[in-house]
Amino acid sequence: LIDGAIFIHRAVREQALAAIGLKVPIAAAQGAVIGIFPDSSRPTADAIAKNHARHAARGVDVSQFPHTLVPSSGGLAEILDGVRGRRVVIINITAGFNRSDTRYGDIFGLVGSTYFFHMEVLKNFPADLDERRAALIALWAEKNRRLSAWKQVTSADRELP
Repeated sequence: LIDGAIFIHRAVREQALAAIGLKVPIAAAQGAVIGIFPDSSRPTADAIAKNHARHAARGVDVSQFPHTLVPSSGGLAEILDGVRGRRVVIINITAGFNRSDTRYGDIFGLVGSTYFFHMEVLKNFPADLDERRAALIALWAEKNRRLSAWKQVTSADRELP
């Protein structure tokens, strides 16, 4: 059961940030645990290519994100602003499969795939917006390095006994 979930529609950035900005301070005042969860899908190669093209046109080095979209700090920034002055613990999770063709919703495609999971508690996440953005980019670059290493698992490593 999700109690008090803040569902947002990310396609309209201003509305999404307004919803977060309105509801997070109320949830935080009630002692709620606030989490950001993606919609459980993974972007397609086409979506990543379009995202990278858009960001590259603005001068962003997209080469460090071969497996993901370029990170956006809007939702995280809005949440952190909404809980200012309260104890904050940020848990960074990276999860993925060793095969690039494996999708979370493809039950049959999971056979023969290895699922990897990494979790870490982030300490002293920057309060300054520019520093926060730089830290988020560094985190996403590390996620992409980790995903690249996972995808290097050879087919021999995947064989079932």
